[in-house]
Amino acid sequence: MKKLTALLLLALATACSGQQAAPQAQQPLPASDAEVKFARCMRDNGIGDYPDTIGSEGYPIKDAVAFDKAQQTCAKWKEAGGTAKKVDAAPSPPQATAEIVRGDLTDTVSLSGKIIFSGERVVRGQTTGTVTAVAASGRPLRQGQVLYRVDRKPVVLMYGRLPLYRPLRQGVKDGPDVRQLETALRALGHGEDVTVDDRFSWATARAVRAWQK
Repeated sequence: MKKLTALLLLALATACSGQQAAPQAQQPLPASDAEVKFARCMRDNGIGDYPDTIGSEGYPIKDAVAFDKAQQTCAKWKEAGGTAKKVDAAPSPPQATAEIVRGDLTDTVSLSGKIIFSGERVVRGQTTGTVTAVAASGRPLRQGQVLYRVDRKPVVLMYGRLPLYRPLRQGVKDGPDVRQLETALRALGHGEDVTVDDRFSWATARAVRAWQK
C-alpha cells in the first residue's frame, strides 16, 4: 500500500513537471498612469499646456493640425487608456459696427473692422468756365480743400446749406450767407477776432484774405 502511494505521488510530480506554464496576459496600465503618460507625450510633441487629467469639459484646442499630429505620435498611450478629449475653439464674435466720435479717452476697446464713409454727397458749382482739374476719384475731401479748378482757379469745398449765390465783400447787405462764410473761416483757423453774425465786417474781409494766401 505504501509502495502504491509513492508511485502515485511520483506520477503526479512527473505529470506536473511536464506541463508548460500558461502564458499570462499583459496587464494594462492603470487608466491614471496611461493618462499621465499620454499627457506628457502630448506636451513633448508641441501641445505644451495639455494637462495630466481632463475633465468632462474636454481640452480646448488652439491648433487642430498640431493637436492631431501630436495625438498620432502618442497613440500608444491613448490605446493604453489615455484620453484625448477635445472641444472646438470658441466661435468668432459676430461683426458689429460702431460710430467714431471725438472726445476724451477714458477706456480702450480693441475692435477689428474697416472704416468706411456712410455715403457720398453731390455738390454743384455755380462758376462758369473751363474745368481744368478735379480731385481724385474716391478721395475723401474736407472743408477748405480744392474740389476742382475752373480756368485754373480753385473751387474750394465749404460746409453749409446755402449755395454761394452772390459775391461777398465789405458793404454787402447782411444775410445768413455771411454768417455761413464766417463760420467756415473760424473752423479753418482764420478770423479769431471775427464775430459770427450776418454782417460782413472788416475783420471778415481780413480773415478772407488770410485764408486765400
